[in-house]
Amino acid sequence: MVERNFQIKLKNRLFNEQQEMDVSSFNQEILEAGLNILGTVRRKKEQLISQQTLSKIDERKEVRKKFFQTKSERIKQ
Repeated sequence: MVERNFQIKLKNRLFNEQQEMDVSSFNQEILEAGLNILGTVRRKKEQLISQQTLSKIDERKEVRKKFFQTKSERIKQ
C-alpha cells in the first residue's frame, strides 16, 4: 500500500516536470516524495543518566541546601 502510494506520487511529480532534469534534481524529487509519503523516523532517546544517579544528585542537592542554610558550626561539621 505504502509502496504503491510512493510510486504514484513519484510518477505524478516526475510527469508534471515534463522538462529534462539533471541527476541531482531527480534525486531531490525522489527524496521529497519519500518524505511526504513515509515521513521522518523518530528514534527513542536513550536516557544518558540512570534514575538512580538522578536520585543521588537530588539527595546531594538537599544536603548542600541544608548545609548552607545552617548557621551553627557544629551542624556544618
